[in-house]
Amino acid sequence: KLGVKKNDNIFLHSDLSLLKKYKNKKDIDRTCENLLCAILETIGKKGTLAVPTFSYSFCNKKNYHPEKTVSNCGYFSEYVRNHSLSKTYPDPNVSVSVIGHKKNYLTKKVTLNSYGKGSFFENFYKLKCKIMNVNMDAGSTFVHFFEKKLKVYYRKDIKFSGYIEGKNKREKKSFLLFSRKKKNNYFANFERLNEIALKKKIFKTYKLGFGFIGIMKIESLKKLITQNYKTNKNFLIYLK
Repeated sequence: KLGVKKNDNIFLHSDLSLLKKYKNKKDIDRTCENLLCAILETIGKKGTLAVPTFSYSFCNKKNYHPEKTVSNCGYFSEYVRNHSLSKTYPDPNVSVSVIGHKKNYLTKKVTLNSYGKGSFFENFYKLKCKIMNVNMDAGSTFVHFFEKKLKVYYRKDIKFSGYIEGKNKREKKSFLLFSRKKKNNYFANFERLNEIALKKKIFKTYKLGFGFIGIMKIESLKKLITQNYKTNKNFLIYLK
């Protein structure tokens, strides 16, 4: 009903806490399994599902272990990260776990600039993906990817360093993440983005359990951000 179909490439943000009342951990796992199976069945063997498994390890001055570092992006995110079918793009700040047809292509090489040329985010954008949000507004990690393309005044590439831990080695690395400038006094604001996306029916939603599920085409998100940023440089933020 939301327009998801065979061969789609989906980037999914989620907050399962609003879907239902859970009895125990097994109940949560069962919900994750049902959601994952429903998506994979819908997009088919040539479709791809990606979920953010961000840890911001280097940002928080912590080491990163691709196999052990836990996702900060919710229960479903961690469920997919640990799934036998998934493969992870091991960025120490903004890792992504992928299941489906394009998982090897999307995870084969990690770029030192997290949103830069050849990064997961650039490659997934080129696949003309769709953004799917469970119990979350029209905001997305890809907002920051587009902010970088627009060279917004309140963010810049900042270098974060740390150690990547492996089974038999420990390697020091530095990554660039397009981050908030320390001197800028602002908060991120997706309220205007969400309001316009709903009004223009760019972000379509459907009731699911006690919550909802929403979807939008990434090209529509890019167009919305680009057009509004040109007329209002503070479109995606509000000043303190």
